[in-house]
Amino acid sequence: MTIIWDESLSINIYEIDKQHEKLISLVSDLHSAFMQNKHSGHLNKDILQSMLDFTKEHFLYEERYMEKICYPDILFHKVFHSRFLKKITIYKEKIQKRKLFLNRDMMIELMEWLQHHIKTEDKKITLFEWSQLKL
Repeated sequence: MTIIWDESLSINIYEIDKQHEKLISLVSDLHSAFMQNKHSGHLNKDILQSMLDFTKEHFLYEERYMEKICYPDILFHKVFHSRFLKKITIYKEKIQKRKLFLNRDMMIELMEWLQHHIKTEDKKITLFEWSQLKL
């Protein structure tokens, strides 16, 4: 199982879509690294760190965008972001300390969360913005 960018993941906000596409590419890189090393438990920590760094950057951009358009559910959205970052950070720290190895369930959870978040929570941003244009 892997995640691939397609139009179903577009929220029709160009810069956010481009960032989502890059994030999906990073998750795909992580998945590829996992598949190559799943039996040894080794993982290039740079891949995980790059994904984490870009995710932080993306969430910050997205949150600023929501502030700019006065998105009413921004606090809830920030909570989703915060919880996800905390979980990924904990995974990264445990992997670095060799207390945990990246595994299939973690990869599935990561891919499913990302797809669900984009298709539901992020699309709400677009719907709100479009609703404001109609006023």
